[in-house]
Amino acid sequence: RSFPPPTQLKQLMMFLMLLISFLTQQEVFSLMPNNRPSTVLLKRQLPQQKPQTNLGRTIKFYEYSAPVLLRYASLLLRDTSLEADWRAAHSYGARQFRDAVDALGGFFVKVGQIVSVRRDLFPEEYSRALTGLTDYVDPIPFDQVRAVIEAELAPDEKFEAIFSTFDEQPLGAASIAQVHSAVLRDSGKQVAVKVQRPGVEPILLNDVKLLKQLAYLVRDYTPVDYFVVFSELETQLAEEFDFVKEAANMDRVRSVLGGEESDLVVPSSVPRLSSRNVLTMDLLKGQPLSRLLALDEESSISNAKTKVGGILLLDALTKAFGTCIFRTGLFHADPHPGNIFVLDDGRFALIDYGQVKQISGRSRTTLAKVMLALADRSCNTTSPGTREELAKIEKLGIELGVQLDDSAPDFGPAAVAIWLFCDANDVLPSGM
Repeated sequence: RSFPPPTQLKQLMMFLMLLISFLTQQEVFSLMPNNRPSTVLLKRQLPQQKPQTNLGRTIKFYEYSAPVLLRYASLLLRDTSLEADWRAAHSYGARQFRDAVDALGGFFVKVGQIVSVRRDLFPEEYSRALTGLTDYVDPIPFDQVRAVIEAELAPDEKFEAIFSTFDEQPLGAASIAQVHSAVLRDSGKQVAVKVQRPGVEPILLNDVKLLKQLAYLVRDYTPVDYFVVFSELETQLAEEFDFVKEAANMDRVRSVLGGEESDLVVPSSVPRLSSRNVLTMDLLKGQPLSRLLALDEESSISNAKTKVGGILLLDALTKAFGTCIFRTGLFHADPHPGNIFVLDDGRFALIDYGQVKQISGRSRTTLAKVMLALADRSCNTTSPGTREELAKIEKLGIELGVQLDDSAPDFGPAAVAIWLFCDANDVLPSGM
């Protein structure tokens, strides 16, 4: 994906000046997030984030990104449009970004996962370099996990009064939280307990601010406005720190899908043992799809078996998301392979409801009309449809909120609808 060269050297000089300002820690765009007090006082003092933590991550981030920016800047200064030069720059930038993700973790891992699957938004070199990225990080010590649970769930009783057993080794540890298996003392129910890392919120919010600031610097030179992309991710991230909201979202989706009768399993929460920083829910026994895909690549599992499993999974996901979107408008907004589980009994499950989206009834109706109009087109390998069909889709696309500038070709909103909802090989209206 090529980057259009700039037309004014002045813009490039401003870009470099802003970069230098960041590297010398001048507050161009309020580099450091506001420190917000915790909503709960822990019974025992947990290690708090040191004042220089965000500053250190900021410096490390620009150690990786500054050489990439300078390499792109040199191409802009030379005013080159050679595809090979840009591809070489993308390859170098992709390696640097992968190294940064591996070194820093945090929110950069989530961004890397998105980049790996959104080749429509990012250069192919970046998507390829970040394929197979996992969100597993070193777990926090068990004494911190126990302290968080006791402070939030049992301020007046002992930890052992809640759980008869609690596995000190986590089932998984990610950037925001880690999950442990346990058994409730009063009911004998097996549960999964998700515990948020102490002090993680300001660190991750600072990570996304860094990406926004970087995207802001280059937004006039990139084919996609990544500042808008990262701003949306920042809004989503802010919702992921409240496990009370996540529990409510999870239970609502489970109810819409029919609970135990659903083709796609959704765990249910234990409300009395859930809070902003702790979420207790059903324990699902299985493996994440990301792990199985990695094993598949290393094994001799037949392509036929993998294909059948893929078809069944696609069917379950299509039914579940169709039901959620068109019935209530609330749906899971982060269904990457790490959040999709293959259970021991052969069923599929969807976990982690920190990111959800809600669309209005009118938008759901319009979206349904768009889908029907796209399906009813008389399209083929050379034509996206008749002018009347495209005009209908264009009208619906505008109703959905598609906005293009005045220079866009005819049937621009229709082209956007086809690009979003149809096969990647579908022909777009002329000029798009």
